[in-house]
Amino acid sequence: MTTLEIRRDLDILGVGPRIFDLRHKHGMSIVTSWIDELTSDGGMLHRVARYVLMPDPQTELFDGANGGAA
Repeated sequence: MTTLEIRRDLDILGVGPRIFDLRHKHGMSIVTSWIDELTSDGGMLHRVARYVLMPDPQTELFDGANGGAA
């Protein structure tokens, strides 16, 4: 999700600090890339972060062992 999507869809205004918490307090692997995105009304182009939550390798191994069922 992008910064704008997170603000709009999840109602989180402080996206950067929340991503920091998820990474450092909860150990989540989140990759950041930068893109240009229009605001929801199509008016302005902004450079925003796109965040991707990477799968936990341990969960992947466990899920694969039983056919993907959790």
